[in-house]
Amino acid sequence: SETYAELKTDSELSLARLNEDLQYFCFIKIPENGINSYVDINKRIISLFRLLSDEDALKIIFHL
Repeated sequence: SETYAELKTDSELSLARLNEDLQYFCFIKIPENGINSYVDINKRIISLFRLLSDEDALKIIFHL
């Protein structure tokens, strides 16, 4: 069974999950220029996700 809650307003976002296997609560105040302004996507982040999407690279990382 899953217990999940989400609350959205124009200026806040709240998420919660109370399952036994994964419990979390998150509260975010949304900036005037949107929630995406929290994330500055640059070339290093893109490279990191490209690496993490490579199955062989993940096998090497887990082996270490």
